[in-house]
Amino acid sequence: MSFLCFSILCLCCACAKVGPPQGGAVDDTPPQILSHSPDVDQLNVSLERYVEIVFSEPMDRRRTEEAIFISPSDSLGFRWRGRTLRIDLGLRPDRTYVVTVGTGARDLRNNALEQSFSLAFATGARLDQGALRGRVYQRQAPLRGAHIWAYDLSNFSGQVGREKPAYQTQSGVDGQYGFLRLASGRYQLLAFVDDNKDSLPNSDEWVGLPARDVVVRDTLGLAGNLELVRRQTGGATLERIQSLHSGALLLLFSEPVNIDALELRIHDLSVELLYATDDARKVYAVTAQQEAGKTYDVDRVVLGGRVLAWSESLRGSGRRDTKPPEWIGLESAILTANDPLKMRFSEAMRADVQGMQWVGGDSTLAPQGAWRWLSPTHVEFMPDSLWEVGSWSCILKGSDWTDRAGLALADSTLAVVFSVVEARASVAGRVLGVQGVAEVRLRAEQMGRDYAVRCSPEGDFVVDGLPADTYQLWSFDDLNGDGKWDAGTLFPFIRPEAITHYGASIELAADDAVVDLRLEFR
Repeated sequence: MSFLCFSILCLCCACAKVGPPQGGAVDDTPPQILSHSPDVDQLNVSLERYVEIVFSEPMDRRRTEEAIFISPSDSLGFRWRGRTLRIDLGLRPDRTYVVTVGTGARDLRNNALEQSFSLAFATGARLDQGALRGRVYQRQAPLRGAHIWAYDLSNFSGQVGREKPAYQTQSGVDGQYGFLRLASGRYQLLAFVDDNKDSLPNSDEWVGLPARDVVVRDTLGLAGNLELVRRQTGGATLERIQSLHSGALLLLFSEPVNIDALELRIHDLSVELLYATDDARKVYAVTAQQEAGKTYDVDRVVLGGRVLAWSESLRGSGRRDTKPPEWIGLESAILTANDPLKMRFSEAMRADVQGMQWVGGDSTLAPQGAWRWLSPTHVEFMPDSLWEVGSWSCILKGSDWTDRAGLALADSTLAVVFSVVEARASVAGRVLGVQGVAEVRLRAEQMGRDYAVRCSPEGDFVVDGLPADTYQLWSFDDLNGDGKWDAGTLFPFIRPEAITHYGASIELAADDAVVDLRLEFR
């Protein structure tokens, strides 16, 4: 009898275990909010009332609580009962409250809400009527799950990003966000991805800043796009210098660095060139022949005019470089008729390309033209005449391509295959709300290529010579006239140049001419 009771007790305990469900079909259905109280826009809510939200399925309680934002923000208390969440707010008289469940709320299968949900109610006889809508982007693509903060500037005198705002929400699957029942006034927005989960924007996280404030009245206000970027803090440090072999060093930095802004001097060892590959935290230095076991002192490391602290010496290597270079591939395997052909290698090369020739054959072509090095690892070929439209297959001798140590590519032949497409499509339109001069950018998704034009003083633009592709279109207000978008800074707070996105992909066939496109800075 005692054994039976013990077995039943163990079974009950096992059934009560909380955690992600095991086995069965994969559940990828996003959770939903089935019901809630108070009702939407309910007035004269009792000060003793609590908020109750019923989800369609069991939720990850911690992550769901982290995705709940209350405006005005007061102390909160959470209590769960199955799929039902109760929130104790400590309500105050004659106030409009907005409860938002952001897209960070997830079920036990890690499925997130598709869109943020907001519930507004009032403890008095009226509701605030303002509303605000906008969209966030990352690398020119809509971003889901970003935190959006709205500061009511009529009641805020602190530092943006350091202190919590009046209202918070998160962006949905299409990058859109919305604030409802806002008090009338002027608002300043901020968007960020909370990588370190501290509920605050940090200077090294993805942050989007507003170019302009938004005035909210008793109607829907539209905010300008927020483009999130990860800003370099300017505080990159040198973490390691080591010898790879008798003719090369590796410098490892704490964050990606601009190779053109780097200077390296080593006592009694000539540094011939610096280069980087895909990982911009790693910089390679080609040096004169090192003496095995000799101690070399690092005289100077300067990055962007800032001298980096480094006191350790390095030991020279006598090891020969025996690893042959590798051909990484083409920058793009799809070209238009007047494009150069660009190739990349795994390390700095020494090959003399002035007399480099393609190898002709029965099934390969040998175009005539000129080669030139773009960097120690990048080379381009420009044909003497325009490429013919169609498929191309060309051969290079692997033995002609050598690195700084004289090692050739491992393969005896290098097969280069690419295609040339027609480029007769075009787009045209106008950018509105410009304060400086608008710059327009168009990105071809398949080819991975950007096109740039400067608008007329009236904001008109035309981009022609485009191949068939799917394009993303955006523009920025080039206030300083340098042709580059200025993303601003969070600390200290400096506004970015305004940026706007077309908001939908543009499909272009070979001869399409799309006109009357409209973009607007807000």
